[in-house]
Amino acid sequence: MPERGAVVADATPLITLAAATGELEAFRVLYDHVIVPWEVAREVLAAGGQACAVRELAQATWIERRSSTVVLQPFLRNGLDAGEAAVILKQHSMSPFFWYVWTRQSADAWRG
Repeated sequence: MPERGAVVADATPLITLAAATGELEAFRVLYDHVIVPWEVAREVLAAGGQACAVRELAQATWIERRSSTVVLQPFLRNGLDAGEAAVILKQHSMSPFFWYVWTRQSADAWRG
């Protein structure tokens, strides 16, 4: 089987996929490794209770949820929330085989 690479996911694709399918399994099908920065997990889980992706993220033990924050550069704080900035920084610190997932790309990939 060809290597499927890895992804650093932002909150929007997680929430969108959970709302559309009730699960996050598409990430496991599409990627070998799924990373969610601390800032993104905090953003998703802060909604609490029955909000989209809260239960799904908590149950997806195969997703690597980072437990430490990243140092946000000033240029990333202008116009981006902490989760988006963390995803960009994490993606740039990894090899070229790691991709940042935008909502449209993940939805298009899932639909085939």
